Amino acid sequence: TGQRVEVKNLNSIQQVRSAAMFEAQRQAEVFLFDEDPTKPETRTYDVSKQETVIIRTKGGAVDYRFLPEPDLPPLVLDPVILDGMSIDEFIKKKLPELPEATVLRLKEEYALPEDMSRVITKDPHAILLFEEAVGVARDTLGDTPAGQKIPITIGNWLCNDLYGLVKENSSESNQEEEASIKNSTVSGAQLGELAVMLEEGVISTPLGKKLLATLFEKEIGKNPRDVAEERGWKVVSNQDELLNLCRDVILAAENERFLALYKAGGKQRRKMTKLFMGKAMGASQGRADPQMLQDTLETVLEEIAPGTEPL
Repeated sequence: TGQRVEVKNLNSIQQVRSAAMFEAQRQAEVFLFDEDPTKPETRTYDVSKQETVIIRTKGGAVDYRFLPEPDLPPLVLDPVILDGMSIDEFIKKKLPELPEATVLRLKEEYALPEDMSRVITKDPHAILLFEEAVGVARDTLGDTPAGQKIPITIGNWLCNDLYGLVKENSSESNQEEEASIKNSTVSGAQLGELAVMLEEGVISTPLGKKLLATLFEKEIGKNPRDVAEERGWKVVSNQDELLNLCRDVILAAENERFLALYKAGGKQRRKMTKLFMGKAMGASQGRADPQMLQDTLETVLEEIAPGTEPL
């Protein structure tokens, strides 16, 4: 609206608020209806009149005691500094993406839920690792349904499991500062490959957690597939192997009473089915395909205890 206007000698927050509101209105009216812009002046707030009043006018920068800073040379934004761009183009290219813009982009580009987008956005290193992981996974899966949903899988593993490992390995005295993905020993490429292995059914979720922890703590920098191969961490999906495993668990001497409860039927049957499922998964060391194991377990239970009262 013109020149600098100061309002001083304000004695309360309420006066600051009232003076600012009055000046906003006054200067807007000057801008819209008066041909003359506002003058450089100092005003104060008159509480009785509920308006600002002029104290004195000022001629120029000298009156404001504006002095050049000797340690700061003039900054000339010439085409060389701006790389041939306009100021707006230069700012857009050089400044980092603002948090709200990042949240919106993660939601729109990767279909992440709001809460997951905000967790990732809080840590710039997490954003870089997430996008690297998604890129690696999509290079393998392509534009398939699995490739389209892989960002959510990676987001879940990043926000829950990888952050958990980072926090566990942070010192208690400085946990908040150290609990950043910049301190992760697992890279985006490794996380992306692990997500692909899960999607392909090469490893189960329990094996994935063991593999991630091993990559973080022991096999730093190694390819997840190589580590899984070396340690025999692959999903057991052979039907005969699963049948034998389930029979061994159900007929084990220490599980005799649980089998008797299963045969009793009713609510006990449901509870014992879940119990046998956990024991069978434990016996496979987390390597059994969960759905195949569940189906096989139910088949074996029906063979051993046929005609049991249904659920």
